[in-house]
Amino acid sequence: MRKKTYLAVFLSICILGYGYHVIPEYKIKSSISFDSPSGRDTVLNVIVYKNHYSEGLPAEIEKFYLDMNGCPTALQMNLYLDGWKKPYRVERFEY
Repeated sequence: MRKKTYLAVFLSICILGYGYHVIPEYKIKSSISFDSPSGRDTVLNVIVYKNHYSEGLPAEIEKFYLDMNGCPTALQMNLYLDGWKKPYRVERFEY
């Protein structure tokens, strides 16, 4: 009986660990661009699932966005935790 309990606990830990491993680090929820006479301003809303307070995460998201969409005049990045209504961090990049 004890072996079955240990096996069940071990399998539960493995399943939870795998579930955490496969979720993405972040997901770009929406991207809004505004054209003005001074250039193009962009607002990114990003849900962060892992490494919430990593100093390099905004730069990583910025690089990914610029590689895919080109360089706007200004980029504002709103970082949200999953399920939150307000961003926990706002980053702004001027080019």
